Amino acid sequence: MEIATQLAKWIVKTGPEEISKVVLEKAKVHLLDTIGVMIGGATDDVGRVITEYVQALGGKPACKVIGTSIKTAPPMAALANGVMGHALDFDDTSYSYISHVSVSILPSAIALGEWVDAPGIQVLASYIIGSEVACKLGAMVTPKLYEDGWHSTCVIGAFGAAAVAGKLLGLTENQMVNALAITVSEASGVKGNIGTMSKPFQVGRSAENGVVAALLAQKGMTGSSDIFEKDFGFCQTFKVKSEFAPFYSKMGNPFDIDTPGFYMKEFPSCSSTHPALNAIIRLIQEHQINPDQVESVDCAATPLVVTSLFYPNPQDAVQARFSMQFCLGAALLGKGEVKVTDFRDEKVRDAKVLEMMKKINLRISPELEKKGFAPSDGPEAAIVEIVMKSGKRYSKRNSFADWRPDHMPSGEALTKKYRDCASLVLSRDKLERSIEQIQSLEKLKTIRKLMTSITV
Repeated sequence: MEIATQLAKWIVKTGPEEISKVVLEKAKVHLLDTIGVMIGGATDDVGRVITEYVQALGGKPACKVIGTSIKTAPPMAALANGVMGHALDFDDTSYSYISHVSVSILPSAIALGEWVDAPGIQVLASYIIGSEVACKLGAMVTPKLYEDGWHSTCVIGAFGAAAVAGKLLGLTENQMVNALAITVSEASGVKGNIGTMSKPFQVGRSAENGVVAALLAQKGMTGSSDIFEKDFGFCQTFKVKSEFAPFYSKMGNPFDIDTPGFYMKEFPSCSSTHPALNAIIRLIQEHQINPDQVESVDCAATPLVVTSLFYPNPQDAVQARFSMQFCLGAALLGKGEVKVTDFRDEKVRDAKVLEMMKKINLRISPELEKKGFAPSDGPEAAIVEIVMKSGKRYSKRNSFADWRPDHMPSGEALTKKYRDCASLVLSRDKLERSIEQIQSLEKLKTIRKLMTSITV
């Protein structure tokens, strides 16, 4: 059976009743996290650009843009919310396809959910279904797609977004096949734009593209049902294998959001900086490191880390999120703290930061390189060594970030992160009400109640 047909059958037949309470609860945690960073992203420069763009285009005022008073058409709302959700690079990730998962899927879910006035349980279930489609389809092409320069979050996320939109629109199996085929014509995004505003833009486009594909399929637009396998189709064009059977057999069994689970971000920077950040923060705390007494820092990491972090000398806050030198320098100067407010242009240009970054070296570790890419072996592992002016050396190896599926942060820590981001925009009343509504989303009769709470 063709891949698009297999996926369409599974999407159409899967409903809330096939999803366990455990999975529903985990999904709400990721919704809280993602909505929080979306709201915070509305205050970022790229958030301003995209909202001005959407507002200028107009569109039927049917769906809200989070963190603003703007209402627009579903594709534009998905675009804006997706861009803002990735503006701070603070959103969740998955090793299944080396990606940010929720930021492509959730904007589609809330835009179409508001469009059709769906109850909370339907929006929640569609988000889980879309995430599963992206993770299992993405696993088929990982790591080659990413290694070849494609930004997997955007390329694969668009299919998850199409699944979400199609589910909420009630597409038939045939229409869903067409939606996935149409998405192939839209799927794009390259790693070369990492460290620029175009990175969150292409992520937002993945959410928009999924919505557009589903809406067009609903109207009767068609595509090739064998678009993944055929000559000049998705797999051949992207130079990946079309062996989907091993992954299809595990669709929903287990759901990826449950096992292996999604990583959450403790810091507003590329996930490739996180294991090293956790390592250096422990060294700072354990040895009371005085940044003025640091001679040098060596960070030996996996090839994935080194090839993902393009900017040893970042010129602005956007580049700084993809700079190991800046992130480790900020941790040292912050005495073990890395905050959202560290990622500001003026901080990147601060003389003390510039001097500290000169002391930090990032390189590929021959030891870690031998392991190759394996999610179980810590694909973003790092070994950090601090050399003091006194000659003392402190070293720590860290395979995984602290905030990970088998070591999830406390509810208190996650709620604090949400409040830190959402308080940049929302009133106290709306902020607290939105937390309650997300935590009991399956009980909401309409998603529109939540959308009122997370807009101004």
